[in-house]
Amino acid sequence: MLEVIGFRELTTLHTIFGVNAHSDNPLERFIYVLRFFLSTIRQEQFEKKPFNPVLGENHIAWIVNDNPQDGITEFIGEQVSHHPPISAFIVRNTNHQVEVTGNISFSVKFGQNYAAVSTSGAEFVTLGKFNERYELTKCLPDMVVRNVIWGTKYCMWEGKITLECPSTGYSATMVFEEKKKENILKGTINHIDQNEPLFEIRGVCGAPIYLYKPDQPDFKRLVIDVSKEKFGEVSYLPKEHLDPLASVVVWKKVYDAIIIGDMVLADKEKKIVEQEQRDRSKARNMSGKTNTGMYFDLDNAGNWIFKNNISLIKYLESPNTYQLPRSDGRQQNSSSTATATASPSPSASASPSASSA
Repeated sequence: MLEVIGFRELTTLHTIFGVNAHSDNPLERFIYVLRFFLSTIRQEQFEKKPFNPVLGENHIAWIVNDNPQDGITEFIGEQVSHHPPISAFIVRNTNHQVEVTGNISFSVKFGQNYAAVSTSGAEFVTLGKFNERYELTKCLPDMVVRNVIWGTKYCMWEGKITLECPSTGYSATMVFEEKKKENILKGTINHIDQNEPLFEIRGVCGAPIYLYKPDQPDFKRLVIDVSKEKFGEVSYLPKEHLDPLASVVVWKKVYDAIIIGDMVLADKEKKIVEQEQRDRSKARNMSGKTNTGMYFDLDNAGNWIFKNNISLIKYLESPNTYQLPRSDGRQQNSSSTATATASPSPSASASPSASSA
């Protein structure tokens, strides 16, 4: 799951990079933040469900953007709670002074021939140049997976999400629904000082989404067409620098079994991962230690906040000497030759799921 979140957030942050050109136009900045959020909401396809991360599991990745002026976009994610399952993450680009943080949790309920995936956890977008913070009520809409027992499976985003910028007074309300097998988005952009909407938002997830002006029938402005976006290549830490609880380490044997088509072995290895987590939790409870995140701290409001204790930019400058945080407390092996590697990315369309471990 952390890999899916990381891929989705990393590969879409570039859609906001033009925001700093609009110093004198808060509405344009708001539309850029809306554009980024909508770029993460793609037309979903039903594929194998991702694994429910174990407590302490972490995932680190980055993109070296094609334009040197865009620098490096970083992603750090960590499973900070197992019951309930909560993933905390940050994706940031220091060149553009843009930062996105979030806590996301999933729960699943099954119906006669469908699964309803409920999401919770807010997301915040910070524009450092303008000292503005944008608040999303959810990182992702809810999702319904239809025909889970018979028929052709398909997924639809559902529900309501709001985006607000308290300092400028702009807000957007978005509603996702299914209509004739299409995943429709409808919404409005508003300002606190105006009674009527400034724009209507209409489109299809994963396809063009437009702004319309209620009082101008001929006005039509494209916000985003995700199908036309170019996604950068995601890079990961080399094997010798991976944490013991890195996603690719924790689930490696399960991945390997799936690749060779041995689902019995995959299930066996998955149970081993789950039992190891229970053993770690038991040992922690017996020692009287409380769960603390390696990259995130729990604040008084119940949000997991990034500690800012890792810089992938500094790591890439000196990969053999920069000390990455580790869950086992050991120091990184500085004698190895570290080369950041680009690996096949997890599917951006993998459906969220919360299989209990």
